Amino acid sequence: MTKSKISRFTSVALMLWFTVAAVTMGACSEDEKSGWADQKAFETAMAQYEAGLYTQSRDGFDTFMTTYPDSAYVSEATYYRALSYYHLEEYSQAAMLLEEISSQIPAGAFAGAAWYYQGRCAYKLNGFDTAIEIFSAYLQTGQDSSLADDARYFLGRSYYENDALSEALTVFDQIIALGVSPYLDSALFWAGRTEYDMGTVDLANVDAPHITSAQGYFNRVLQEFAGGGYDDNASFFLAMTWFRLGEYQTAIDAFSTFTSTFPLSVYADNADFYAAYAHYIMGEHSIAAAAMANFVEMYPDSGYTDNAIYMEGRAYYRVANGESSGTATFEDAIARFEQIIVEYPTSNYVDNAYYYEIRAYIKNGDCNSARDVMTQFESQVMQSDYLQPAKDTLTSNC
Repeated sequence: MTKSKISRFTSVALMLWFTVAAVTMGACSEDEKSGWADQKAFETAMAQYEAGLYTQSRDGFDTFMTTYPDSAYVSEATYYRALSYYHLEEYSQAAMLLEEISSQIPAGAFAGAAWYYQGRCAYKLNGFDTAIEIFSAYLQTGQDSSLADDARYFLGRSYYENDALSEALTVFDQIIALGVSPYLDSALFWAGRTEYDMGTVDLANVDAPHITSAQGYFNRVLQEFAGGGYDDNASFFLAMTWFRLGEYQTAIDAFSTFTSTFPLSVYADNADFYAAYAHYIMGEHSIAAAAMANFVEMYPDSGYTDNAIYMEGRAYYRVANGESSGTATFEDAIARFEQIIVEYPTSNYVDNAYYYEIRAYIKNGDCNSARDVMTQFESQVMQSDYLQPAKDTLTSNC
């Protein structure tokens, strides 16, 4: 073979080799790109989740599961997909995905956490029986103990919301006994609430030992966690314990301190109402009437507004009847009772208002108006413990 032919052969061979190599390298590059695509998609969705962009992470994980159903990241993606739904308060969808993890991958890295969050979803959906079952089982198995404190606390809360107060108190006391739980302040407060509720099951017969025990828990919250998230809650319910124990002046002082310290608390209207009510119970009817009138002005949309209007009327009635000092008249009382009847027709105090309006008219010497109100009472209120007493009062006085 001549030198020129060898050279041409070598050139052709080299060209062929580079062509094959380029094709091979291109194929490897595409394979490599395909192999990393699922990881990139997962990491993108994960970054969105960690940034709190739950709508984007949910959509990202949804797309990931559809596009890469056989990826090595499926288990992890399913878990964070579920938590994305959880944080978006789509609890039913989250629970379904979490159930898939705990049932299909029971030994997986996320199975324990998925089990716990199933309980949280049940709790959020007011399925307290289911939440109790899940949290109890989770704690008994000891799976993924990193969430044990959380599970124990929400087990207690689930018992509380389910009105299983003794069981709730047992769990809260367990948390308190641990002493190092991140839920210690929460457990102290809710133990106090539980004792308070146990002591006020029958408001006509308050269980003082439970109320006194509640005071101990609330005081610990205020002393050991001053400035914490339960300050206003504990302060308000501590004042309520004094009210329930019949220590009305102490309660009034505590309510006053509370409203001045926490003027924006969700309990501010409650505190002002019960302070005014305490004055009424103590026989300070003029003070109570003024406080109730001030309450209505300050909190026109409160759940206690109808209570306050009615109690203002009752206070006026007592002053007008000579039971305590003041200048109120029966007309003042009648105006408040009529306000309840007209403006709050579904109030629990409507039948009371009819009854005392009839009595106020009779006291004021106006039997005709009393009869008119009686007629209205009978036509508007079908059943009431006040109907017969109202009839009897009208018959015996008019």
